Amino acid sequence: YSTVENSISITYNLLHSLAIFSGIGAAFSIACGCNIKSDFVEKIGNHTFVIFASHTLFLTYLIKIVMLPFGYEISNEQTLIIYFSSVILTYVITYFLGELISKNRFLNKLLAGGR
Repeated sequence: YSTVENSISITYNLLHSLAIFSGIGAAFSIACGCNIKSDFVEKIGNHTFVIFASHTLFLTYLIKIVMLPFGYEISNEQTLIIYFSSVILTYVITYFLGELISKNRFLNKLLAGGR
């Protein structure tokens, strides 16, 4: 029984990793196809490294907090709501963290080397 579970787990992990790689490739191809020069696009991408570096700190707890109102029985639609709201909230929090770091001279020098 455990051998079957292990093979299913390995298969799932491989498929999940392949989906991530194909999603990254799709994101790059979409980004290369877009020639949009916009202040909005530049503004939302200002702190991408801070967002990347700190998103797991917030995402883990935000998912649990967003799940609280739904209780133990979560339906498919609620899963989508939990997923998208936690991703959006994580982005907003980490973006403001990036703004805080860029505005504070000491934090900027300490964390980004003054760049």
